[in-house]
Amino acid sequence: DEFCASALDLFRVRRAMTARKIAADSTVDAMTEPKRLNDGSEIGYGYGMTLAELGEVVGLTSGGSAHGTTVHFAFYPEPEVTVVVLVAAEQAPLMGLERDLARLVLDLPLPGVQDMALDRKEAEAYIGRYQVGCTTYICRVAPDDRLEISVADRPTYRLLFQGRRSFVAQRDADVKFQF
Repeated sequence: DEFCASALDLFRVRRAMTARKIAADSTVDAMTEPKRLNDGSEIGYGYGMTLAELGEVVGLTSGGSAHGTTVHFAFYPEPEVTVVVLVAAEQAPLMGLERDLARLVLDLPLPGVQDMALDRKEAEAYIGRYQVGCTTYICRVAPDDRLEISVADRPTYRLLFQGRRSFVAQRDADVKFQF
């Protein structure tokens, strides 16, 4: 029940998958192409892969935690860049680290982030449960009157107000919430 792979192993799996050497074309397509919900809206998620955007650069990401290990990887096909982050800690926040590494390799700037004032009454307007695809987000006001958001048993993210009903996660500015 241990995770027994290296970052290089995961890179090789990604390369074999995109070269269609370890799965049928239809399987790779199902994993990588965005799906439509019952209401017809499209989500940036296939069966196992999520659409990633860093400015104009588009790619695919995947990750997860099991048996004391967390992995997150991304593949950006146009510049042919793959980033794999693997740590011996469950539920480590690796998505932001992967994006920062990708920006470094791709020579992209970090996103600009503000932390605008939001009074408690304004913050309370965002309290609730939000369903995005198959993920339920729970938004609440922290004791210091700042918004927080969480998913099931995952860590809570502080939300930074960007204005116009828009927020970003404090620990990963690429995670955006528009209410």
